[in-house]
Amino acid sequence: METELKLHLTDPARWDAILRTPALLELAGGQPPRQEHLEARYFDTAAGALRQARLAYRIRREGARWVATVKADGSSFGGLHQRPEWNVAVAEPTPDLAPFLATPIGPALCEAVGDAPLVELFRTRFDRTMLDLHTPTGDAIEFAADRGEILAGEAREAILELELELKAGEPEALLRLGARLARDFPLLPEPRSKFHRALLLAGLDARPARFAADDFELDPAAPAGAVLSHLLIHEIHRLLDRQAAFLDVPDDAESLHQLRVQLRRLRALLAFAKPLLGSGYDEHQDALRQWGRSLASMREIDVLIGAWQALRADAPFPLPGQDALGALLGKQRRHALAPVREAVGHGQSTPVLLELWAWLLTTPLHGETPLAEFSTARLRQWLKGLRKAGSTTDWHDPTALHRLRIRGKKLRYALQALMPVLPAGSDRLARRLLKLQKQLGRLHDAALTPTQLDALLSPRATAQLQREAGLLAGWQYHAALEARRKLLKQWKRIRRE
Repeated sequence: METELKLHLTDPARWDAILRTPALLELAGGQPPRQEHLEARYFDTAAGALRQARLAYRIRREGARWVATVKADGSSFGGLHQRPEWNVAVAEPTPDLAPFLATPIGPALCEAVGDAPLVELFRTRFDRTMLDLHTPTGDAIEFAADRGEILAGEAREAILELELELKAGEPEALLRLGARLARDFPLLPEPRSKFHRALLLAGLDARPARFAADDFELDPAAPAGAVLSHLLIHEIHRLLDRQAAFLDVPDDAESLHQLRVQLRRLRALLAFAKPLLGSGYDEHQDALRQWGRSLASMREIDVLIGAWQALRADAPFPLPGQDALGALLGKQRRHALAPVREAVGHGQSTPVLLELWAWLLTTPLHGETPLAEFSTARLRQWLKGLRKAGSTTDWHDPTALHRLRIRGKKLRYALQALMPVLPAGSDRLARRLLKLQKQLGRLHDAALTPTQLDALLSPRATAQLQREAGLLAGWQYHAALEARRKLLKQWKRIRRE
């Protein structure tokens, strides 16, 4: 079973520099890098029998010899890949099951293929630079830097990736080295194998690679520390999924919104587990908070755009002329999006998330209390704190209401994540918190709208722009009045929980 961390370098101009970085040369102990050119051919039946069996068959030239490899289905979490594979030297690049009959994968391979011939699907060719690395803690890592291309018919796609394969030691060594490299170079965790990328390029698979599975099993009787540690790592993988989705469609406001929601959820669960964590909590929470702030600039402009679109759709009378405010808001969003897209696309979060992941692997959560018992007590403590904060809040102070909204969000995210082990009725509290959050959000957005519009409109703004801005401010003010009428009623229901 191989364990490797795969990272994609987003800037080809930095390729030579990363191969000379001290982070690698120090661990290589002065050894020169090894170079080789690799060409691989991938095979399957015409009906895709191997893919259906979740197997991959390739024959690759390695120096002067050919090596046939079968890889079985494994796992890929956050760019950390684990999967079984079998390698056999062969005389020529002709697919043949016979060399694998004596291996554990032989029966499954024969059952999948039967009598059907294997045909070539696509090829890869790339130059590989390798170093054998040894960490101060005794971990042995093989570093491989691959630069080349995937070829599927007439289609081409560049390969520009690093692979850190664990030869001896612990997986966190891969994560810490990856984080160290990502602090100096634009790197993104890569969930896709070259095989999966080639399938996508050839049009043989449309499924995006996933960093995290959809479900996470919670055992209410298991020690809280162990479960929460695994849950937090699962949430990191979900965050990487949201980041990949945003990079696929960066112009989509919802993809950015979901990225920010998942980041807040991870931060909330990290805070929830704080009593069980050792030193290092503040450092990692601050790093996540700083990343969140860099994404926050987009929220306000997206709120304005959403409110303006809702107004135009529901206006009781037609709005004359061209949509001047919509055009201005769209221009402002494109301007604000550029640095966000660049930061995310160049791996701003990579060292933050890899370091947090490694910390969670090496910092055991000190909690033997059963998960259900710990979670129930901790959530009651948070609910008590929310009620106390609400009792002293000035309900006409937008800043104080925003702080209350953030506390309610944290509680709701923890409730949602731990719902399977919580007492009956917890889902009702989560729904009430969501309603409270929506009303507090409307008040917050309405309070910000006049300042945002003042910053957008120049003193020489046209009469139409000024009129449309006034309509939007009035629309938001009306929404705030409706929210305030509902707010105290919803708060009373939460106080009774």
